Amino acid sequence: MKVLGNKFLRAVAFVTACVILGITAALAAGYENDYEKKAKEFNTSDIQQKYSDDFNELNQKLWSIANMYLRNLDSDGKFTGTKFFKAGTEKAMKDIGLMDKDGNITVGDYDDFEYILEYKGNSISNTKKSKSDFDAGYSFIQKNDITNYPDNLPYGISIYSPMMSWYTTDYGLTYYNLPAQISDRSIAIFDFDTKGLPSYIDDRGAQIFYKEDGSTPIPVENKEDLNEVSPDESQDGLGQISSNSHYIEQNGKKYLYFAGDDRPISIYISPSKAIIDQLEEQNELQVQIDKDMNDKMLGLLPLVIAALALGLFVVIFGGYDTEQKKFVLKAPNTIFTEFYVFLAFAALMGAGFFIGSFDEFSNIFSDENKSSLPAYYGIAYGVMYAVGLFAVNAVVVQMKCKSMVKSSLTGRAILKIVKGIKGIISEQMLRRDALTKRFLIRTAVAVMAECITIRAFYYSEELVFFLSVIYLAAYILLTIRDFRDINKMSEHISAMQSGDYTKVKVPETSVVYGMTKDLNEISDGMQTAVEKRVQSERMKIDLVTNVSHDLKTPLTSIISYIDLLGSEEMSPEARDYVKILDEKSARLKAIVSDLFDLAKATSGTDIAKEKLDAVILTQQVIGDMADKIEKYGRDVRTEIKTESAPVMGDGKKLYRVIQNLTDNALKYSMDGTRIYITVFRDNSDAVITVKNISAEEMNFTAEEITERFARGDSSRSTEGSGLGLSIAKSFTEANGGLFNVLIDGDMFTAEVRLPITE
Repeated sequence: MKVLGNKFLRAVAFVTACVILGITAALAAGYENDYEKKAKEFNTSDIQQKYSDDFNELNQKLWSIANMYLRNLDSDGKFTGTKFFKAGTEKAMKDIGLMDKDGNITVGDYDDFEYILEYKGNSISNTKKSKSDFDAGYSFIQKNDITNYPDNLPYGISIYSPMMSWYTTDYGLTYYNLPAQISDRSIAIFDFDTKGLPSYIDDRGAQIFYKEDGSTPIPVENKEDLNEVSPDESQDGLGQISSNSHYIEQNGKKYLYFAGDDRPISIYISPSKAIIDQLEEQNELQVQIDKDMNDKMLGLLPLVIAALALGLFVVIFGGYDTEQKKFVLKAPNTIFTEFYVFLAFAALMGAGFFIGSFDEFSNIFSDENKSSLPAYYGIAYGVMYAVGLFAVNAVVVQMKCKSMVKSSLTGRAILKIVKGIKGIISEQMLRRDALTKRFLIRTAVAVMAECITIRAFYYSEELVFFLSVIYLAAYILLTIRDFRDINKMSEHISAMQSGDYTKVKVPETSVVYGMTKDLNEISDGMQTAVEKRVQSERMKIDLVTNVSHDLKTPLTSIISYIDLLGSEEMSPEARDYVKILDEKSARLKAIVSDLFDLAKATSGTDIAKEKLDAVILTQQVIGDMADKIEKYGRDVRTEIKTESAPVMGDGKKLYRVIQNLTDNALKYSMDGTRIYITVFRDNSDAVITVKNISAEEMNFTAEEITERFARGDSSRSTEGSGLGLSIAKSFTEANGGLFNVLIDGDMFTAEVRLPITE
């Protein structure tokens, strides 16, 4: 509990949770932005638009032709009915473009579709296909009142039956409510001569003729004079006759209406194979887009869980004092509870608002600037999560400390009534918390002013409203001023986190004066500590570099004299001594050289990056070390799992890294075992691993073995400087990579990760 309740650990968890959620929101917004962009491009596809519009328009035209024309043909294809009805029908069809001037049915140019229209033996078609040849997958089929909609429609395409209804009467009127894409008005056709008859235009734009002798209904101004009766249902709001029969009664005479019967119509429409192929391709593309979107969103679930888990950790251990070993209510959790409730509610509402308004926010950004939208969402959600988590944690801490009643304005008001003013807030708190003090005074003044205004101007609602607005504006402005000071302090903290320890000055009257003063003192201490540490590291590096450099000259002389001494005549014992001197001086030279290289790598100098291939580099190192591998008698297995792995780095330094790792494996591996060198890609990294079975028990940690002068076998003194892994780690990091050591029983694995450059 002492470790988990550490305040610093909670702060780190809090910041990490907010950052993770912000990153998650940014990624989700980016995915959604990409999805909307793809969906928009997909929706506006020419083939989709043409398929939808042309298909529905063709369907409506065929529907209208069947009801207006084919329905009136006999089995021989001759038009039935009076000459007046035929003339009216042909004129109406010419007006709406379904018949040419010669009286021939014209559907229009729909070369991308094949269709068959049948009505009681009469039909029109533009294809030699039979009805059985129409594919139900993309074809619209209507027959005998059964409609089969295509069940394989791509995203963005909609198909609907035409909104057409019609009815006939017993006095010679046939009325058509045409689909909107065919005509913007209805059509009335009569089977008698309408020349010279009075008429009127109904509310659907149709011209209605009538006879004044009572053989047709006469229009009336007052609907109450018209007795309209239906055995089932009357005409609905779309003008469709729902029942089979309907009638109105006027002046004792009944006029019958009969709903048109569309069931005998059979319509077969199918797009061409070229369109079907394109639609299938687009359908597969949309499925893939949706799948990719779902996979990406599901991939964010671990991040959300991690952010929530860290937030739960903060809430569970929030307010715990490791010294007192209990939950303690301290600033900033001492602000009134309603404030935190408001913050939590505002954060929740803000999150919902941003989710529901993604399209609106996306439209604000131009196409060139939409790439910045995820960043805005990431920042917004990170801030909202921080505010919400902060507020929830504060309320929970108050609950743990059993102080919610005392910490809330409502609770304080109740305590004031019950116990008096002294039981609400202690004088110590008022002296310490300037923000709370100002808020209480400001709120009390505002409430009192509002009460006085309402009481004094009870009968003037306009004046009360006007003064209330002034009070509210003043209250908000004063509160904003305090929050502006708090924002400055927040900026001060952010600057400190970024390494800027500049002091900030605020007036002594500011609510954050005391806290800013403390932050300035902390900044001084941190800046001094950082400077001392940097100076110390620089001195260490300079010392190692200078000493290594100074040792090279005398060491070179020693080696030269040893070589000269070895060429002289001497006794066998003396020659053994010279041999030992030669071996030890060579080892000392290698140690000094490694030490010098390590100093340069640590200082970050002498790095000349170029484009390299990790695969070729690894193969080159293994080839160059073939003699040494044969000398040690080890079986080195190389596994290259990728054709190439381009990286940016210093070729000499990375060569030394792989060489050191291989040399380390040869020196410390068990006799008769294999050494595995693997190169592969892991997402955006090129990974090189060297694995071997240790000859000795590895009683050290991964961190210890990469320290300077650390050896896998501390008893060995004949070879190795103990700097091999340290140099490999320093060179890898100097090239922007990561170096890891993994120990699993007797298995020793060294891993180098370098970012791939495509």
